[in-house]
Amino acid sequence: MALDLDELHLNEKMSIDTILDIVAQTIVDWNVHKTYHQLNSNCQHFIDHLCARLQIKLNFKGCLAHYLSTLRDKGQCKIKWKVPDTIREKCQLLSPKLVFETHKELDECVTKVLDHCPLFEYEFPEDYLLLKSFDRAFWLRYMKTESAETAPLRKSLRQITKIKDINRDECECPFGNPHDTLSILKGWN
Repeated sequence: MALDLDELHLNEKMSIDTILDIVAQTIVDWNVHKTYHQLNSNCQHFIDHLCARLQIKLNFKGCLAHYLSTLRDKGQCKIKWKVPDTIREKCQLLSPKLVFETHKELDECVTKVLDHCPLFEYEFPEDYLLLKSFDRAFWLRYMKTESAETAPLRKSLRQITKIKDINRDECECPFGNPHDTLSILKGWN
């Protein structure tokens, strides 16, 4: 799960130094005192703890809240979207639930939704954020994967929004290049 930092409302009373100290202290605390456990101490538990320490209230609703709850409770989830009926009808999507195995599948679905529902981001904000978080998760996978197959992809990710997925021809990412947002910092990989 990945969200852009600029989409969160950080406590304006905290300096950036204080925020970075809290993040660092939380990471150290978890690395020293916690052992990963899929059900009791997983990545979503860490994020919940970190957000609480940063005084960030996560008040997600709808599909995003459900996804995060499942991730917290089970420690893993499929990249799955329960499509609202109105979107399914407007966009002529056959299945009420879509599982995205590849970035290409996600991009094609989101492009179709945006073609039929240009105000999707505003009319269905939780669905939009969920799909965007899936997109960022796919980008992070590409950025972290070290292989001969993904080396050219990793290089192109740093330069352009159009990406080459090992499972597809060139495709435009409807959420844009994450290097242009704070979700993935330039030079991170």
